[in-house]
Amino acid sequence: MRCIICFFLFPLLMLSCKNKTKRPGEIIVAGGDIEAHWYNEATLYSLANIVSITKGDSSVEVLRLNSDLGIADILIDKNTITIQSLSKQTILFFRNEAFNYKIQLDTTITYQYWHQKTIEWDRQRN
Repeated sequence: MRCIICFFLFPLLMLSCKNKTKRPGEIIVAGGDIEAHWYNEATLYSLANIVSITKGDSSVEVLRLNSDLGIADILIDKNTITIQSLSKQTILFFRNEAFNYKIQLDTTITYQYWHQKTIEWDRQRN
C-alpha cells in the first residue's frame, strides 16, 4: 500500500518542484504580475539563448536565439516587455505577445552596451 501511494505522490512532488527550480545561470526579471526568465540551453549542435515569460504557474517561451551571445537586458513596462539584443542574431523563435503583454525585440543596441550589461549580469549570477 505504501509503495502505491509513493508511486503516485513522487511524480506530483517532482512536477511541483520543477517550476520552482532555477536553472544554472538563469536570470529572472520581475515586473508586476509576471516574470521574465532568461537562460541558456545547450544541445548537441548549438547553444540557444531563451526568454520565457511566467505568470503564476503558466510559462510561455517568447524568444529563442541560436547563440549564447546577444541578449543584453529585459525591460518590463506597464503592458510591454522589451528584450534588448544584438542585431546579428539568428532568431529561431519569437512570439510577439504573452499574457496580454506585447513583446518587443530591440536590436538597436551597440556591442559596447551589450558587453557592459553582460558584465553586470555576470556579477549578479555569481
